[in-house]
Amino acid sequence: MTKYQLGLIFALVASSVTTSPAQAGPDEKCDVLAEALIDVNIETLPDLTTAPERATGPNTVQWMDALAISPTDPADWTPITKAVPGCLITGTLKDDRQARFLLRLPKEWNGKLVVGGAAGTRSEFNGDLVISDFVLQKGYAYASQNKGMMNSEPADRSKPNACPLKPVAADSIPGFTTNPLVYFHLLDDENSLVEWGERFNQAALLAKALIEEHYGAKPSRTYAMGVSNGGYQVRKAIEDHPENFDGGVEWEAVLWQRNGPNFIGELPVGLKQFPSYRDKGLDPTSKEARAIEAADFPQDLVENDTSLWTLNHQYWEVTECLYVRKLDPGYDKGFAVFADYNYVARPESVRKTIDTFANNGIVRKPLISVHGTLDALIPLKGHARPYKAMVEANKCGQNYCGQNYRLYEIQNGNHFDSFKGTTLGQKLPDLELIQPHAHRAFELLEAWVESGIPAPPSQCVPRGGSISDTPQATECANLLEPSVEHSNPNLQ
Repeated sequence: MTKYQLGLIFALVASSVTTSPAQAGPDEKCDVLAEALIDVNIETLPDLTTAPERATGPNTVQWMDALAISPTDPADWTPITKAVPGCLITGTLKDDRQARFLLRLPKEWNGKLVVGGAAGTRSEFNGDLVISDFVLQKGYAYASQNKGMMNSEPADRSKPNACPLKPVAADSIPGFTTNPLVYFHLLDDENSLVEWGERFNQAALLAKALIEEHYGAKPSRTYAMGVSNGGYQVRKAIEDHPENFDGGVEWEAVLWQRNGPNFIGELPVGLKQFPSYRDKGLDPTSKEARAIEAADFPQDLVENDTSLWTLNHQYWEVTECLYVRKLDPGYDKGFAVFADYNYVARPESVRKTIDTFANNGIVRKPLISVHGTLDALIPLKGHARPYKAMVEANKCGQNYCGQNYRLYEIQNGNHFDSFKGTTLGQKLPDLELIQPHAHRAFELLEAWVESGIPAPPSQCVPRGGSISDTPQATECANLLEPSVEHSNPNLQ
């Protein structure tokens, strides 16, 4: 079986039962095995949500992966109002020892499936708090995957292609205690970004086959939902496999296009200009600040003894390192070169590589994007708005694809919901959470697909507001709207 073959052969190791799909219990068909999987683990659980983990607070890799894209305050986590008993299936794909798969099958099934996309290069458990908990309580079966590759591991300076976790500086030398190195398995020769879209679709096909064996019926609807790189997977699902998905919701998705700038072209500006900007006291009128904003970054939100760019700066170096080393392996391997990376000047081979997994904007099924105006890792101006323009310029049959697409801009939303808070020097009070708007977008998607009620038009969602049937503006006029209450005049 080749890496991308989707031929799946399934077998039951116990006799079938004839209970109706709505009544099929976790003890009845949890022994379904897929010949496409190895290291299969099947558990009958009293609750498929994260409620048990919330009660004990385990410090597992899976739990940390889930926390990475959730709000910091437990009060802001997806509310859990009931236990969801059912069956959990996990395993590894036979054709790829790095490719992990997860499927949760609730006892009280609503007949539908959600496939989740993982942010960054994280695991199949990444969406547990923000996606799985939400849809399981609605009765959905939930499948997830890890894009066909493991995440990362600690490394030292002898490891080829290791990346520093923090920006390179005189007091933060890569490979030392203050700035550890990590190796990302995306850089393994057998892994690629092309695989991300295919593994998402494969997870859907595998989940559908297992669902039919478990409940005795195929899902009536299949939705895609994901964050960041998982949002990119959602776009690819709708673009490349509309026959397998009925619609999708993505938030903060990465846009890849051959002519860029892509974020490997955006991030170097921040890396190059931020140190001087910081040394000038975070002066918003400085030439450094203007240069960063000119690269499509939102204005810096300065408050609470820190700032938006200060918090995001820690992610710029490791992100740039990872994707430049994967997509442009001929670039200098030194640790201090990424601030000078110039996408436009790089060889045509880099653009040809990006062409193999770039977005095309052909959206034939309903797709909703939710993106924060203060996203300083995947900027709204460089990713969400260009993707919207791409979709609206494409034809889908006799109509433009834009009829199938909505973009909801969340005023003061950031890439990391975890950055919102009041902890001095670590959190920003004036950020808005994306998660509740993404959940609302999913409900609007359900009505759009299942009841023929088109989602409200693309719009700016004001601070403290919600997605509206009669929006005041299509786009947010200002990316940043600080409040006087939380501003810190000492940092202005």
